[in-house]
Amino acid sequence: MKVKKRLLLFLSFLLSYSSFSQTLYVPNGTNGITNSPNLNIGIGTNWPDKKFTVFGNVRLGSEGLGGAFQRNGILIQSNGTRTELRWQHFSQNKNPYIAVDPAVDATRLLFGTNGSDQMAIRANGNVGIGTINPSQDLEIYGSRPIISLKNSTDGISSYGWLEFNDVNSRMGFVGFGSTSTNHLYIMNEAGGDISVPKGNVGIGTTNTGSWKLAVNGKIRAKEIKVETGWSDFVFFDDYQLPTLHEVENHIKEKGHLKDIPSAKEVEKNGILLGEMDSKLLQKIEELTLYTIQQEKQLDKQSKEILELKMLVQKLLESKK
Repeated sequence: MKVKKRLLLFLSFLLSYSSFSQTLYVPNGTNGITNSPNLNIGIGTNWPDKKFTVFGNVRLGSEGLGGAFQRNGILIQSNGTRTELRWQHFSQNKNPYIAVDPAVDATRLLFGTNGSDQMAIRANGNVGIGTINPSQDLEIYGSRPIISLKNSTDGISSYGWLEFNDVNSRMGFVGFGSTSTNHLYIMNEAGGDISVPKGNVGIGTTNTGSWKLAVNGKIRAKEIKVETGWSDFVFFDDYQLPTLHEVENHIKEKGHLKDIPSAKEVEKNGILLGEMDSKLLQKIEELTLYTIQQEKQLDKQSKEILELKMLVQKLLESKK
């Protein structure tokens, strides 16, 4: 009786264990399909640690297709037609997918949604967004293609950039920096950085002040156009032309021409190119007026000298 009870107890234990862990073995396989005590399903393993675990390769596709698949993963094979890995939501008809279409290129990986291919990766590594035929490393196609770089933080500590490198070092980058808000930078390792704060442009400097263009260095140009007022008022009838004595006294007292900044002022504050050109033209026009006055005076003196010569000649002749 005791032996029977022990045998029944042992059989009950086996049945209880088998109800929690069952294995279906397949022909010519070392491991089968396992239903573990935690209700996970395993293929090729007796210890599935996830809801569905596969130890080995998985192939989805048509029969009769040859070729070796030597790496771990999922193999989706096609007999020449388009093949897709699709996600479907029954309440929406968007259905994003990853596909390979031999009619386009069997080596090209396509990404799409809403029934349309939106992105592609070619065999040479080119990536296309909005096009499946990218000819560059990255090609974006659309009516208004935009690349947006956004930092997850706010304030002057935020920064981000597009970086350009050669094999050994960083060549430069384009981005927004952390030193101030609303700053766009174009920089390279050799210097000559360009800063664009709030619409102003700084070359070699980030301190543009109120200037639209600030350059810390020399500028070479074939032509510069300055639109400002001009000094033709010198030729107006009501213009009070200083006398040369007044000009002389101002030079003796100040050491420079009137309305022209001194050397110390220029060294400290610089000059406004358009304004300075206008003031220099004013002095040239004043010199022109002085020259005209002197010419008139010389003409008058020459006439008087001629008259005096004629008078002297008559006097000499009368004494003969």
